[in-house]
Amino acid sequence: LKHFRCVSVHCWLLLYVITYALGGGLIFYELEYEASKSHWNEQIDKKNLCIILRKLKNYSDETVKHLEHCWKADIDKTKEWNYITSTLYGFGIITTLGYNHVAPSTVAGRLFSIIYGVLGIPVTMIAIAVSGRHLNTLIASWRRKLETFQVRNWDCEVNLENDKEREKEKNEETSSGYVTIIIIGSFLTYVLFGGLLLPLLNGKIDFINGLYYNFLCLAAIDFGQLIPERIALLPITFVYVCVGLALATIAIG
Repeated sequence: LKHFRCVSVHCWLLLYVITYALGGGLIFYELEYEASKSHWNEQIDKKNLCIILRKLKNYSDETVKHLEHCWKADIDKTKEWNYITSTLYGFGIITTLGYNHVAPSTVAGRLFSIIYGVLGIPVTMIAIAVSGRHLNTLIASWRRKLETFQVRNWDCEVNLENDKEREKEKNEETSSGYVTIIIIGSFLTYVLFGGLLLPLLNGKIDFINGLYYNFLCLAAIDFGQLIPERIALLPITFVYVCVGLALATIAIG
């Protein structure tokens, strides 16, 4: 019952973080969309002007200056405020990973970022810590089973008490080494799994790039490339990142 309660708390915390991120994304979208739309309209007008200027036969100095900037107005969808990027921006705040592809330009958006982070970061850190503690409990359980198995085998072979003590100390050192290998191996396996999973969320098989961007995310270097194209797949990404951060914390520790 106690184990079930711990798992239940863990699941509820993850569900809260996902809901908080999705709700925050909606608010960020409402606050920033119009300003973003105005910005991109200006970029489109600038590009149209470039096209007109290229059709002119007589180039003045001012025309040449405009032409130098013709191809700097390309629109990058990952840097446009839509619901997905808004949600990823909010998730980047509460996990402290950051999402550097977009940034609020309105006063309301910047103020809300502060409030959103102050309220969301503590709960998210607790959720990640609980996930880490739950994983640590599982690893400790494996360690106890390993120690019990080894002690039983050595009890059959060792007759002297002093030898038993020495073997027990050796057993503890060996099991600690096994646990370290298990933790690091689990983290690397998780990264490999993410390298396959995350590109597949967009219908692609791109293991090398998926592995690279996944490692950057779990190493808390960059979160911006893990972008699912469908809103319904965002929760999968969020759960994967939260569990991965918890596992990375244990591996580093």
